[in-house]
Amino acid sequence: MEELKDFRISLGLTISGFAEQIKVSKSLCEKVESGARKPSRKFITKLKKRYPEGFSTERSLERTVENE
Repeated sequence: MEELKDFRISLGLTISGFAEQIKVSKSLCEKVESGARKPSRKFITKLKKRYPEGFSTERSLERTVENE
């Protein structure tokens, strides 16, 4: 998911740093960024909680959510 990668890079964070910030595993971030896994609702909730000011494509993320 290129949008997520672009957002992370715009924050100046590595995948490890970004994962730590949103309290998910590095592995999960890598999988979501690469498109190997769709973001779960929990992932999106954590992302919104940490960055409420906006991940501009959060609606795009929500459309791709896996059902938990």
